[in-house]
Amino acid sequence: MTEERLTPFMLFYCEVRDKVEKESPKLQPHEVSSEIARRWKALPADQSRAYSVLSATYAEQKKFQKDSPKVPPSPKPVKKRKERYKDPRAPKSATSAYMYFSKHHRTLLKRENASLTFGDLGKTVGAMWKAATPGEKKPFEDLAARDRARYARELEEYKKERLAEQEAEVDSDDEPLMKKPTPKEESSSSDDD
Repeated sequence: MTEERLTPFMLFYCEVRDKVEKESPKLQPHEVSSEIARRWKALPADQSRAYSVLSATYAEQKKFQKDSPKVPPSPKPVKKRKERYKDPRAPKSATSAYMYFSKHHRTLLKRENASLTFGDLGKTVGAMWKAATPGEKKPFEDLAARDRARYARELEEYKKERLAEQEAEVDSDDEPLMKKPTPKEESSSSDDD
């Protein structure tokens, strides 16, 4: 079963259909659809954008209704996740080609259209990445490859430093590396002879 999704045009269609049928009662159903499609194409960008927002809101509401149970669950204690320790000296991980592409195009898009929201920028950049040709992606993939090489080099150096530190700690320990047997263990081992 597919998820129900109302596109911006479908929302516009539902809103305008009765009005078109009242204005022109003699139109056939396919002619009504054609008239609505003509009006949709003539709609100003800000009004069509409003229908896009409604469509996204509708999809989120449907998802929330589908995911939320009918009866509220009993409250369960929330387990706190332990934060993993991250060594501040560890090298910064490599940046992907998409992130380089995104960083470059976000600034351009923001400069062209300051009214775009963070979410709109993300959707637009994601669509641009999908539509980009391999030639357009190449410079960003080259940057990512150089960054992966940098990360691998720095990670090897970091591991060597850590290993040297651990060996220095083991060498500096005053306690013996082997555990001395207790008197009870000594007597049991001499009984076997």
